[in-house]
Amino acid sequence: MKKTRFEILYEALKDIVDMGRFSPAIIKIMLDNLESILVWIESKEFKEKYINANKTVALKKELEKINKNIKVEIIQESMKPETKIENLIKSVDFVVNTMDEPY
Repeated sequence: MKKTRFEILYEALKDIVDMGRFSPAIIKIMLDNLESILVWIESKEFKEKYINANKTVALKKELEKINKNIKVEIIQESMKPETKIENLIKSVDFVVNTMDEPY
């Protein structure tokens, strides 16, 4: 059976970002630009640039390349299921979960 565009996007990004954290509007933008995203992820430049790199730092660099005015804050802490993250994210507009599972 042929995969939907969303399934293709999910498979491509599942090890990079948590798709469940994106709003429908962001997912639509990503689906509208699916081909560009797939080319970027599969590019030699992406792989060479970020092999052994911290994924949060890599994502921050790429987001800042896209938008020079963006403010990205990286939180590098050990998180447990009981960790209260409300205070960490209460004043932000958008959260990208890059935690490895299981937490």
